Amino acid sequence: MTLEPSPTERDSKQSSLEHHRYVFVRDELYSWLPAKITSTLSSPSYAANDDATNTITVVLALPSDWRETTHHPPGSHLANTSPENNFLKRTVNPKEYPDFHLPLQNTDENGEVKAHADISNMEYINEASMLYNLRQLYKRGCTYSRVGEIIISMNPFEWFTNLYSNEVQISYANQLIWREEQGHRRLSARQLDDSNRLLYEPHLYETASHAYSALALGQKDQSILITGESGAGKTEAVKIIANYLLLYE
Repeated sequence: MTLEPSPTERDSKQSSLEHHRYVFVRDELYSWLPAKITSTLSSPSYAANDDATNTITVVLALPSDWRETTHHPPGSHLANTSPENNFLKRTVNPKEYPDFHLPLQNTDENGEVKAHADISNMEYINEASMLYNLRQLYKRGCTYSRVGEIIISMNPFEWFTNLYSNEVQISYANQLIWREEQGHRRLSARQLDDSNRLLYEPHLYETASHAYSALALGQKDQSILITGESGAGKTEAVKIIANYLLLYE
């Protein structure tokens, strides 16, 4: 006797297979490009075997704002593209990728890349998914993201005044440093729990607030490590943190 899967189970399996068709493929000019698998010689999960001729056909799934929001290197054929262009279709060999797998995208039910403020909450973590996650956040005007307690800062090469206003400073301080008690503000360690990070966006003020609270409540010296490549914005980050800490000194 063979048990047939229920409609719910079939829909769930089909949704999973469809979800796993959204991948990234390597590109000489753009490093990684989002794509959707259209056909494969293996299963839809594209697990490769030892056959070097095993290939996967994909079609590039470029964002709708690709032309306007992407830096296009000289010689790119994707700078002015449309869905009808044949060069959007590519054939790739999974043996050229780690573990014979194309990196998976983090997409919603419509196949759109989802943005995560905390990279550690992403379902699929790989080089390509992290890059495109940062891209999505940047498009929303978010120059900060996090991995747990680590804040990742992107230099936007412009000044966003709304990110560093007095109102924003007070908001982070009230959430992470102070608590109201009988009409007076008291230092609070309650907000330092990891679960509360879901309540506010990643920011340098978050790091500064944790350091200040740990110094005041734990009576232990604190260090904030800021590292990055030349031009990443390290000096500005130091100024932003120092200015914030001076408000409560």
